[in-house]
Amino acid sequence: MPSINGDPPPLDGVVLESIVCTEHWPDGVFEDAANVIYFRIHSKWHRLYFDFGTVFWRQDVDDVPDYHGPATADNPFVNVNLGVELSLAGRTISSCVTEAVCNQDARVSFHFVGGGTLFFSCIGDITSVGHSGLTDCGK
Repeated sequence: MPSINGDPPPLDGVVLESIVCTEHWPDGVFEDAANVIYFRIHSKWHRLYFDFGTVFWRQDVDDVPDYHGPATADNPFVNVNLGVELSLAGRTISSCVTEAVCNQDARVSFHFVGGGTLFFSCIGDITSVGHSGLTDCGK
């Protein structure tokens, strides 16, 4: 099991209001699909991020930083609204699972009522976004 820093909020049976990933583009080169994941439940923003196999959960978020693309040398971050892109806003989370990947790395998976999974995998210090079965499932 990966190391967990902070307390994950209870997510089973909760409606996901929004989810935004901040991509990282250092020197104009795409590096990290999910440097930070912001998700909103119960009208409150939360943060999820990874660092070499440690999963960090934070509830100290007032709002999502305003990172509109394209990335620049002064601002190498771009927000991607997964809630809109993957039609996740308004879907109910059936469970959220944290697991080890490749022995020392971590994955957090959001499973949804009606089917479909959104997952974030951190291998080394690079976090990727993946999903399965989301495009076939409704709210």
